[in-house]
Amino acid sequence: MSPDPVQSPVTVYTVAQRAGVSIATVSRVLQGSVPVTPDTRQKVLDAVEDLGYVNLRTGRAVGLKLETHALVMPSLGGTYFTDLAIGFESTADEFGQSVSVLSTDAVEDPASRVLDLATKVDGMVITTGTVGDDVIEQISPKVPLVLVARSQLEGCDAFTSENMEPMVELVRHVLGHGRTKLRFVGDHTRSRDVSRRYAGFLQAVSEAGLGDPHGPFPVWMNEESGRSVALDVLEQIGDIDALVCANDELALALMQSLAQHGVRCPDDVVITGWDDTMASRYIVPGLTTVAQPTRELGRAVSVRLHERIAQRSPAQPMVSLPSTIRVRQSCGCL
Repeated sequence: MSPDPVQSPVTVYTVAQRAGVSIATVSRVLQGSVPVTPDTRQKVLDAVEDLGYVNLRTGRAVGLKLETHALVMPSLGGTYFTDLAIGFESTADEFGQSVSVLSTDAVEDPASRVLDLATKVDGMVITTGTVGDDVIEQISPKVPLVLVARSQLEGCDAFTSENMEPMVELVRHVLGHGRTKLRFVGDHTRSRDVSRRYAGFLQAVSEAGLGDPHGPFPVWMNEESGRSVALDVLEQIGDIDALVCANDELALALMQSLAQHGVRCPDDVVITGWDDTMASRYIVPGLTTVAQPTRELGRAVSVRLHERIAQRSPAQPMVSLPSTIRVRQSCGCL
């Protein structure tokens, strides 16, 4: 027997469906933040009244349960995770939901901490670099889960941004500048996203008949690792004419460290990144990179988690948001 719709939680999604508008439009009407047409406004207000929807910010009406969402990330540092958290939290706040953020790097036993947190929230988002699949498999039958930048597991939604196809395009662009001694910088074994980027790298160099005889520099994606790997690059600079980095933080640290030793970019070595951080736009030479829609990813994940909780809907196939190449000077373009 299907559940009684009267007993189902009333959410912004319920209101949006009844009114025939988007959830963003419902939010704008309820908050009065952006003008909407009188007809649209009335449709939303009629749906609110019919459904007995509660606007959590004003406390009017009855019927809406406050949700608590957990966002589990490896760190609160770095542009990627910062932007992801901003997108996620701002969307949850828009709909009156509370968010508990856990950085697993800051705890001694991440698995136990995440398992404990799962008993206190209505739903969770778990990103790459946090806990193993075994922990997720324990949680997913009990709490709605959305995974970010990691492989999809049974019973979980999964979101990511495009990685392989943009990397293929980026590497082809570098090859077009006559570079033939390319090395990938980043540990492709610790992140699904980076593994996909490395796969794109391998596809492009293989298409060019070059292959990857030396393999990648398997370093983590932070400034310290970039400075450290610069020493290895200096020892092999005659055998390297392009460094394709897994993120901007690595690329920028490498660029600066190599410059301090007289290695010029792009004359001596081409350097590319990934993320399109603010620094990549203003450094000289400008960093050729790939822009991920990270805040949009955070917003989409927040919306999907709310859907899973409020509508008790099953997991859907993985969602991949488009990424875009940003060509600047570090690849050899003028």
